[in-house]
Amino acid sequence: MAELFEMPPQEVLREGKYARTVPACSVLCYWANRELGISTVELAKRLKIAQSKATQSVARGERIVAEKRLLLSVDMK
Repeated sequence: MAELFEMPPQEVLREGKYARTVPACSVLCYWANRELGISTVELAKRLKIAQSKATQSVARGERIVAEKRLLLSVDMK
């Protein structure tokens, strides 16, 4: 996410609502939920956010992925 959104890795999961970090975290939640099968309950626990916030992030991430035509790519170096 950090590379995709051109920010330091620690900034992706920074607490609070920042215009720069919300899209990155949302896409992370979307891909984690849809591609890896991680539930929003588990995402909420791991990210230390409310479950409803994780659900909203997944929906927002889906819109961002569609709008920006982002593709998940795994680099196994």
